[in-house]
Amino acid sequence: VPHPYPAGPTRRVSYAGCHAWAIPSTCQDTAAALTLLGRLIGADAQATDARGGNACAHIAAFTSVEPTNDTDRRRLEITRATIAESMITYPSLVRFPEIEDAGWASINAALCGKLTPRAAAAQMQRIAERILSNPSPQEGHP
Repeated sequence: VPHPYPAGPTRRVSYAGCHAWAIPSTCQDTAAALTLLGRLIGADAQATDARGGNACAHIAAFTSVEPTNDTDRRRLEITRATIAESMITYPSLVRFPEIEDAGWASINAALCGKLTPRAAAAQMQRIAERILSNPSPQEGHP
Protein backbone atom coordinates (compact mmCIF):
# COMPACT_ATOMS: atom_id res chain seq x y z
CA VAL A 1 0.00 0.00 0.00
CA PRO A 2 1.48 3.40 -0.92
CA HIS A 3 2.37 5.80 1.86
CA PRO A 4 3.57 9.41 1.80
CA TYR A 5 7.13 10.22 2.74
CA PRO A 6 7.63 10.55 6.49
CA ALA A 7 7.23 14.04 7.91
CA GLY A 8 10.17 15.88 9.42
CA PRO A 9 10.04 17.71 12.73
CA THR A 10 8.16 20.68 11.27
CA ARG A 11 6.46 19.38 8.11
CA ARG A 12 6.45 16.83 5.33
CA VAL A 13 8.75 17.83 2.46
CA SER A 14 9.45 16.15 -0.85
CA TYR A 15 12.12 17.29 -3.29
CA ALA A 16 10.90 17.96 -6.80
CA GLY A 17 13.02 18.00 -9.90
CA CYS A 18 11.99 17.95 -13.52
CA HIS A 19 12.81 16.46 -16.86
CA ALA A 20 15.13 18.58 -18.91
CA TRP A 21 15.98 18.45 -22.57
CA ALA A 22 18.53 20.30 -24.61
CA ILE A 23 19.26 20.67 -28.27
CA PRO A 24 23.04 20.70 -28.70
CA SER A 25 24.64 23.35 -30.88
CA THR A 26 25.98 20.53 -33.08
CA CYS A 27 22.44 19.38 -33.97
CA GLN A 28 22.17 18.84 -37.72
CA ASP A 29 18.36 19.09 -37.84
CA THR A 30 17.09 21.71 -35.42
CA ALA A 31 13.57 21.60 -36.85
CA ALA A 32 13.29 17.86 -36.20
CA ALA A 33 14.78 18.32 -32.73
CA LEU A 34 12.17 20.96 -31.95
CA THR A 35 9.43 18.65 -33.23
CA LEU A 36 10.70 15.88 -30.95
CA LEU A 37 10.87 18.28 -28.01
CA GLY A 38 7.28 19.32 -28.71
CA ARG A 39 6.22 15.67 -28.63
CA LEU A 40 8.07 15.04 -25.35
CA ILE A 41 6.36 17.93 -23.59
CA GLY A 42 2.97 17.42 -25.28
CA ALA A 43 -0.13 16.10 -23.58
CA ASP A 44 0.04 12.59 -25.11
CA ALA A 45 3.61 11.82 -24.05
CA GLN A 46 3.08 13.46 -20.67
CA ALA A 47 -0.10 11.41 -20.06
CA THR A 48 1.83 8.23 -20.93
CA ASP A 49 4.51 9.30 -18.45
CA ALA A 50 1.86 9.98 -15.78
CA ARG A 51 0.10 6.65 -16.35
CA GLY A 52 3.49 5.01 -15.80
CA GLY A 53 3.68 6.49 -12.31
CA ASN A 54 5.47 9.78 -12.87
CA ALA A 55 4.17 13.16 -11.81
CA CYS A 56 4.35 14.95 -15.13
CA ALA A 57 4.52 18.72 -15.43
CA HIS A 58 1.65 18.91 -17.92
CA ILE A 59 -1.22 19.64 -15.53
CA ALA A 60 -4.05 18.57 -17.85
CA ALA A 61 -2.27 15.30 -18.67
CA PHE A 62 -1.66 14.53 -14.99
CA THR A 63 -5.25 15.45 -14.07
CA SER A 64 -6.59 13.11 -16.76
CA VAL A 65 -4.91 10.00 -15.30
CA GLU A 66 -7.48 7.54 -14.03
CA PRO A 67 -6.37 5.06 -11.36
CA THR A 68 -6.25 1.42 -12.43
CA ASN A 69 -7.07 -0.04 -9.00
CA ASP A 70 -7.31 0.92 -5.31
CA THR A 71 -3.53 0.90 -4.84
CA ASP A 72 -3.07 3.18 -7.84
CA ARG A 73 -5.91 5.42 -6.57
CA ARG A 74 -4.08 5.80 -3.24
CA ARG A 75 -0.78 6.48 -5.04
CA LEU A 76 -2.40 9.25 -7.08
CA GLU A 77 -4.02 10.76 -3.96
CA ILE A 78 -0.64 10.83 -2.19
CA THR A 79 1.12 12.24 -5.25
CA ARG A 80 -1.43 15.02 -5.71
CA ALA A 81 -1.35 15.88 -1.99
CA THR A 82 2.45 15.92 -2.02
CA ILE A 83 2.49 18.31 -4.98
CA ALA A 84 -0.08 20.58 -3.32
CA GLU A 85 1.36 20.58 0.20
CA SER A 86 4.92 19.29 0.41
CA MET A 87 6.80 19.87 -2.82
CA ILE A 88 9.99 21.89 -2.80
CA THR A 89 11.75 22.79 -6.01
CA TYR A 90 15.05 24.19 -7.14
CA PRO A 91 15.79 27.46 -5.44
CA SER A 92 16.07 30.53 -7.61
CA LEU A 93 19.86 30.49 -7.62
CA VAL A 94 22.15 30.88 -10.62
CA ARG A 95 24.79 28.61 -9.08
CA PHE A 96 22.39 25.82 -8.06
CA PRO A 97 23.59 23.44 -10.83
CA GLU A 98 27.09 23.55 -9.31
CA ILE A 99 25.68 22.71 -5.89
CA GLU A 100 23.57 19.92 -7.34
CA ASP A 101 26.63 18.48 -9.11
CA ALA A 102 28.46 18.40 -5.78
CA GLY A 103 25.46 16.77 -4.19
CA TRP A 104 25.06 13.89 -6.59
CA ALA A 105 28.81 13.19 -6.57
CA SER A 106 28.81 13.05 -2.77
CA ILE A 107 25.72 10.84 -2.67
CA ASN A 108 27.26 8.55 -5.27
CA ALA A 109 30.43 8.28 -3.17
CA ALA A 110 28.31 7.29 -0.17
CA LEU A 111 26.36 4.71 -2.18
CA CYS A 112 29.64 3.21 -3.41
CA GLY A 113 30.99 3.01 0.14
CA LYS A 114 33.69 5.63 -0.45
CA LEU A 115 32.12 8.01 2.10
CA THR A 116 29.80 7.49 5.04
CA PRO A 117 26.40 9.17 4.71
CA ARG A 118 27.44 11.67 7.40
CA ALA A 119 30.69 12.45 5.56
CA ALA A 120 28.81 12.84 2.26
CA ALA A 121 26.40 15.33 3.85
CA ALA A 122 29.30 17.27 5.37
CA GLN A 123 31.11 17.32 2.01
CA MET A 124 28.01 18.63 0.25
CA GLN A 125 27.64 21.35 2.88
CA ARG A 126 31.29 22.43 2.56
CA ILE A 127 31.13 22.57 -1.23
CA ALA A 128 27.82 24.46 -1.24
CA GLU A 129 29.17 27.00 1.25
CA ARG A 130 32.32 27.46 -0.85
CA ILE A 131 30.28 27.94 -4.03
CA LEU A 132 27.91 30.40 -2.39
CA SER A 133 30.70 32.42 -0.79
CA ASN A 134 32.31 32.99 -4.21
CA PRO A 135 29.65 34.57 -6.46
CA SER A 136 29.90 33.86 -10.15
CA PRO A 137 30.36 36.54 -12.84
CA GLN A 138 26.81 35.80 -14.09
CA GLU A 139 25.49 37.12 -10.77
CA GLY A 140 27.07 40.49 -11.44
CA HIS A 141 30.11 40.04 -9.24
CA PRO A 142 33.74 39.88 -10.31
